Amino acid sequence: MQHLLRGGLKPSGGKVGHAGKPFLRRQHRNKTFDERERVFFDQMHSEWWNDQGKGNTSWCDVLHKVAGANTYSLHDYNKHRFNFICKNYEFLFFEQMKNEGQAGTEKKKKKKKNDITINVLDVGCGGGILCEYMRRNFSYFLLKSDIIGRGARRTVHINIEGIDVSSQLIEVARRRQQEGEVPLYMCNTARDMNPQSSHPEKEPNWENRETKSASWNNLDVHINQRYYNCDITELTKWNEREGKKYNIVVSSEVIEHVPNGKKEEFVRCISQLCSPEALVVFTTLDKNLLSYFYSVVLAEYVTGMVKKGTHSYDQFIGSDELSELCALFDLQNVSTEHAVYVPFVRDYFPTRWLKLLYLSAFVYRGGAAVSTC
Repeated sequence: MQHLLRGGLKPSGGKVGHAGKPFLRRQHRNKTFDERERVFFDQMHSEWWNDQGKGNTSWCDVLHKVAGANTYSLHDYNKHRFNFICKNYEFLFFEQMKNEGQAGTEKKKKKKKNDITINVLDVGCGGGILCEYMRRNFSYFLLKSDIIGRGARRTVHINIEGIDVSSQLIEVARRRQQEGEVPLYMCNTARDMNPQSSHPEKEPNWENRETKSASWNNLDVHINQRYYNCDITELTKWNEREGKKYNIVVSSEVIEHVPNGKKEEFVRCISQLCSPEALVVFTTLDKNLLSYFYSVVLAEYVTGMVKKGTHSYDQFIGSDELSELCALFDLQNVSTEHAVYVPFVRDYFPTRWLKLLYLSAFVYRGGAAVSTC
C-alpha cells in the first residue's frame, strides 16, 4: 500500500501543500462522497460500537430502529447480510465449477490446486462492524459448505479489507482490532493507510508480524484483516498499478449516501476492483413512499430521533434502478430480497411486502472467467 500513499493519498486532516482552490475543487470532484456526509459520520465515531442500544422501548425508538437509524441495528443486521453474502457466493462458486466442468477446462488443475485465496472488500466499512463479523464467521461458512472440498489438505487465505472516507471511523475500527481478541481459525493484521493515525514509527510493518492460524480437518485457514482510510477512487487507482482484484465486494448501507451525480462513478470503481465472476453485494434503503415515511418523515421530523437532513430521499435508489446502473458496468443481478427489522427480537427477516430495506447480489461478467481457487 506504500504505492497508494506515494500515488497521492493524503493524510486525513493534513494540508495539501501549496495547492490553490481550483486544485482542491478538482480533487473533490474526483471523489465519490459528499463532504457533509463524511463530517456527519465522523461525529458518530463514539457510538459505532454501541451494540446494546440505550434500552429505550418507546414507540419512537421502535420506529427509529425499524428505519435502521440506530448503529446497533447495524450490529443486528450482521447475521442477515452475512448469510446473504455467503449463500450467493456459494451459488456463484458452484455455478462457475459447473460451467468449467461442461467446458472441460482447468478441471484437472482445480483438483490439484490446494491453495484458495478469497479477497473481500467492504466499501464504506465505517467502524468495522461487518468486517469484524466476517472475520469471526468466514471460517465457519467455509467449513459447513463444500467450497473447500474434502480429502486433500487445503490452505485457505482470506483477506478482508475495509475502506472508509471517515478517518475517525477507520481509527475506531483499527483500535478495536488491535485491542480485541483474535478468535480461533483467525489471524489478524492491521495497518492504516493514514500515516498520522497508524503511528508507523511505533508499529511494526504488518508484513513482518507473526501470523496466527489454525488447522481443522485437513484445513489451514489464514485470515488477514486491514482497514484503509481512503475513497474508492483512490483504491481503484492503486489497483490499476498493482493489479489486485477482489472476489467479494460489499457496500452495505452506503450507496444511499453517495450523491446521485457520483453514483455511476461509485459503481464503476467497484466493477474495476472485481475479479472475473466476483460477487458484489449492495444493501440499502428502497426508494418508495414507505421508505420515505419511515426514514425521513418519522425518523427526522416526527420523532426527531435523527437530525433533519440526515437522509436525502433524492439519493435513495430503488432495486430496479440499481440493477440498471450496475448493468452498465457488467454487473448482472442474480438475487434481490427485501428485509424488515423486528426490534423486539433484534433480528432481520426476509419479506415480500414491506419494501423498506433490500439486499441485492450481482456477479461481475467482465473479463475472462477465472477460478477463485
